[in-house]
Amino acid sequence: MLKDLDARILRIYQSDPDIQMAQLASKAGTTPAVLSRRLARLRQNGQIVAKEAIINWQILGYKVEVSLRITLDKTHHSAFDNFMSEVIEVSNSKAVIVQFWAPWCGPCKQLGPVLEKVISGHNNLRLARVNIDENQQIAAQM
Repeated sequence: MLKDLDARILRIYQSDPDIQMAQLASKAGTTPAVLSRRLARLRQNGQIVAKEAIINWQILGYKVEVSLRITLDKTHHSAFDNFMSEVIEVSNSKAVIVQFWAPWCGPCKQLGPVLEKVISGHNNLRLARVNIDENQQIAAQM
C-alpha cells in the first residue's frame, strides 16, 4: 500500500502536473530532496508513468472498475439516448455514480481517484465518467 506522504504527493501532482517541485514539496509537507527521491521511486515502480501524472492505481493495490467510459458520436442523433439507456441498464443491477469532469478542471482530477477508491470497495457500484467538453449534450441534459 501507499505511504501517506506518497499519496499526498500523487494527489497534488495529479491535480497540477505542471507544479514547480519546490511548491509541490511545500504542499506535500516535505523537503525538495525527499520529494525528488519519492518521485524517482514512484516512477521506477511504475506508479507514475508520464508527466501528466497518470497513476496506476491497481499497482498501488486499488481495484478500479470504470464500466461506462463513453464518448458520444455527435453525428448520430440518438447518441444521448444510447448513453442514457446504457446507464439505466447498468443501474438496474448496480448503483451508478456519474462524474462530470473536464481535462482542465483541477478539482475534477482530484475527485476521480477518490471516486475510484470508493467504488473499488463496493461491488454494487459503478462509475460513469462524462467529459463535459466532449459531451456537452449530456451535461446540458443533466
